[in-house]
Amino acid sequence: MLTYADKTYSATLQLCSLYDSGDALFHGIAYDSDGNEVGYLEGDFVGLTDVPNGEARIDFGAKATLQSTDEFVAMGSPGGANALGDFTATELILAAGTWQSDGAQLPPATLRVTCP
Repeated sequence: MLTYADKTYSATLQLCSLYDSGDALFHGIAYDSDGNEVGYLEGDFVGLTDVPNGEARIDFGAKATLQSTDEFVAMGSPGGANALGDFTATELILAAGTWQSDGAQLPPATLRVTCP
């Protein structure tokens, strides 16, 4: 689940791999709060420090992994941006900055990924 301001998106994950070290790889179809399919969520984080480094992104209109679109919302810690994280082998919780495809900053987001 990715939440910022008054927006909430969920996803049906097709791949979800989390490790205690902070490494995470996940992707799946993204839905808005009304349950409408809106795009595709992809996330890739690596535990180089005590906070996972990487990005989660919803590409609006995409239907599968590696389909990049001109409209997206992303969050994470690119270039050493501030982020707070907690991770285990089954759950990643990350609070970090958020931006959209034109580079405009959005309110900070919270990402929660749970793997079975």
